[in-house]
Amino acid sequence: MRDSLSLLEVELTEMEEQVLTHITISTDSQLLKDQLSRHIIIHTGTNDLRAEQKRVGSRVRRVAERATETFPNAKITISSLLPRKDFHSLTIQRVNAEISRGCALLPNVHLAHHPTIGPWDLYDHVHLDKAAVREFAKTQAISRPREMC
Repeated sequence: MRDSLSLLEVELTEMEEQVLTHITISTDSQLLKDQLSRHIIIHTGTNDLRAEQKRVGSRVRRVAERATETFPNAKITISSLLPRKDFHSLTIQRVNAEISRGCALLPNVHLAHHPTIGPWDLYDHVHLDKAAVREFAKTQAISRPREMC
């Protein structure tokens, strides 16, 4: 987590560090050259959702804004919150709606929703089982913006 944030060279609050849980880019050198960073995936963790749920949407938007500023040529995918067994599904839906509204007008930012993943796909109350990880990767790939021919 800390490595990814330091490579981004953006200053993040403690909550934003928790929000930005994963950035996938193939090499560290690509992080330093925005023209080579073609796709960035930001997946939001939910460890502090109970205490921070009212701020998650705005914090994810700020992370997305910083990513677009740092990597103006990249296609940025924001992954929606995944369901949890210890949260009502309406809470997750409300936060995801706020993330969608907050990121809708940002350039080169796209959302990846995971409609086929549910609480039954968790091996504990938070983490995906192996089959669900494959489904998660598939929905990320499907949601990724395509190059125009």
